[in-house]
Formats: sequence, structure tokens, C-alpha cells
Amino acid sequence: MALSPAKIFGRPTADRIWRGPAQRGALAFLEEPAPGVTKLLLGPRSCGKSTILDRYLADLEDKIYFRSRDGWHSPTELLLALLESAELNPVTGSDDDRREQFFCYLNEERDVGNDLLFVIDGAEQVTSAVWLEFCKLAALVCDDGYQPEVLISGQPQAYEYLTSPMARDWNNHQFAVHRIPPLESLDVCVYIKERLNSAGLPEAVFSPPSRVLMGKLAGGSFVTTNLLCQMSLITARQRGVTFVDEEIVKVAYAELGKGQEQAVAREIPSVNEIGEDGELFVSLNGKLVSRHDLADELLLGRGGSNQVSLHSAEVSRRHATIVKADSDFYIEDLGSINGLTVNGELATRRKLVDRDVITIGPFQLTFAAPASAEEQSERLPQLRVIKEEAANPLELGL
Repeated sequence: MALSPAKIFGRPTADRIWRGPAQRGALAFLEEPAPGVTKLLLGPRSCGKSTILDRYLADLEDKIYFRSRDGWHSPTELLLALLESAELNPVTGSDDDRREQFFCYLNEERDVGNDLLFVIDGAEQVTSAVWLEFCKLAALVCDDGYQPEVLISGQPQAYEYLTSPMARDWNNHQFAVHRIPPLESLDVCVYIKERLNSAGLPEAVFSPPSRVLMGKLAGGSFVTTNLLCQMSLITARQRGVTFVDEEIVKVAYAELGKGQEQAVAREIPSVNEIGEDGELFVSLNGKLVSRHDLADELLLGRGGSNQVSLHSAEVSRRHATIVKADSDFYIEDLGSINGLTVNGELATRRKLVDRDVITIGPFQLTFAAPASAEEQSERLPQLRVIKEEAANPLELGL
């Protein structure tokens, strides 16, 4: 039987989600009535929040919901998207006119007995102007006295924002908060078994020790778990075997790490172009966005006063610092909310060496040490591109 690894371990659909203890708890929280309260579903990146929302929304009856999407950067974009979802032709004029048009639509839905729900997914990506527009929409009271419900899903910093003075009227809302923990190692083991079973495959495709190792390497992330499982199956196929053991998992994990580095590595200048004092290269979505000379201290964070500004809601205002001590450089977390990793490992303080890759929110920062050309040229070949066949879903004969 030939099956695609990406099909076996792709993102689950709403009707086939995995329901571990944390997922069941989150669904119960969403389903519990809470009149007059704004529900806030919080969790780290890739803990399954969006999939849980998919499941919850798929089961709704007699309730019209409007779910946020990436790319809403202004109130106008938001209102146009809401009117489009309601299959209405937007009126010409101001945002006030479009808001009134949408309000009339809400009253029509109430006339036929439908409840109303605004769902803000990926709250950490919402701009301040759009938050304010959402607040105006949530404050609308229909002609029958009904007020739409609001459900917000996002990473922990979303709650920090909503309860701060910057959020203006939002910090007057009463919130019911539910936090989803990262996947535990045991959860990963059970998750892999259930995904194999749902594809009609025996759990023996992954040996018990390999599943335990994946639980340790996944970092509590569904996405990492799925990618690691796919890469392990691809590696098994390349080796001509029909099961995954610990050795294959280690090889797959190494390949994934190289894949994360390759886009950055292609854009880092050659050793002759790097300043003699060393540099820090900042990349976003595989594109080099800035480079900075190393100094005795570099502050990294969202605030504009930092030497290295990283504009993202996932980054704290003063997130981390890189300091020089004697001839060595160290990175130190300054108590940020989301932390940082160095070469994929969580770190609070760590000595940096040439070509270390630091991840802060959506940014990757490559540290180029002030070393000799001979020392650096020896390290460069280690950052090689993943084989093309490993970047695409392949058929695995089992």
C-alpha cells in the first residue's frame, strides 16, 4: 500500500481532530455558555488552537459566526471582509456607513432567530486599529437587545495586550480565560498511534522508543510533530525499510533543522563580506531584513529604542540582549513572554558561536562571529540545502 507521509501526518480536519485531555478541556470551555463574558482561548504556537476552533464552529447550530483572517490591517479591510462573508455589496462611503450596513444585516439574522458570534483567531497578529473596530462591533446592541458574543484565540501575549491601557475599551471587558498547555511527551506518543490508526496503519510503523524520542524533540508542537513524522517516513523509504526507529528519527530531526537554516544561510554574505567585528543577520520568512554590527551590547526587542528592532506582537518590548564578555558573546533572555531558542533549543543565557541561529518570535537571527576567514570557511559547508526530494510529500510503500 502506498501512502503519502503528508497525508498521514497532515493538518487534521475539523471532523478528525485528535482529542487528548487538553483538547477535550478546551472544547468543553468553548461549549460552556458564558453570557456577557468574552472568552479567551490562549496557548503557545502550534498547540492546536485553530483546529479546536474548527471543531467547535463546525458544531454550531442557529449561530452565525464571523471569523478573523490574516491580513486585516485596517478597519476598512475588516468591514469589507465581514460584508463579503455576509454576501453583501459594500456601500460606498465611510467605515461608519459600512458598519451601519453590517448592523442592519445582524438585525435581520436576529429576526430569524440566529445568535451572533465574532471569532478573532490569531489575536497576536491583530493591529491596534482593527482591535478598536472589533470593540465597536462587539458593543453593537441589536434592536431586540441582543449583543453579539466574542471569542478570542491567540498566544499568551494577546491577553497581556487586551488588559493593558493600549487596548482602550477592551480592558473593560470581563474575560473568561482558558489556557492550552503544549503537548506533553506522552501526548505525542498517543497522537502518533492514533494518526497511524486513522490511516489504517499499524502503530508498529513507529517503534515505541522512536515515539518517546519524538515526544522529547517535538517541543510541545503539533506542527513539529507532524513534520518530524513525515520526514521520518521519508527517511525510512529512502533506506528501504518499513518502520521507523530511533536512529531514523534522529536523522529526520537533523534534516528538519537544516531545512530551517537553509533559507537564511543562502542570504548570509560570504566571509569576506562580514565585518571584522562580526555581525548579526535578521531574517523573516526566509528573507534577510537587516544586519547589525556586533557591539559590547545589543538590545533586541519590539520597541524602537532597541539596537535591533523586531516588530512583532510575539516579541516583547525588551526581549533579549547580546553582550560581549572578554572575547566571547552571550545572549540572555530579559524575562520575555515567549522566550527564545538557539539552534532549536530553549535558552535563557548561552554563549554564542559562529553561525548560531537564534529564533525570537517569527524572526531568525544568525550570529556571525568575529573570527578569522579560515575559521569561518570551515563552518560554512555545514549549512547545506536539504535534498529536494525531502521537501515534498513522497509516496511511502508499506
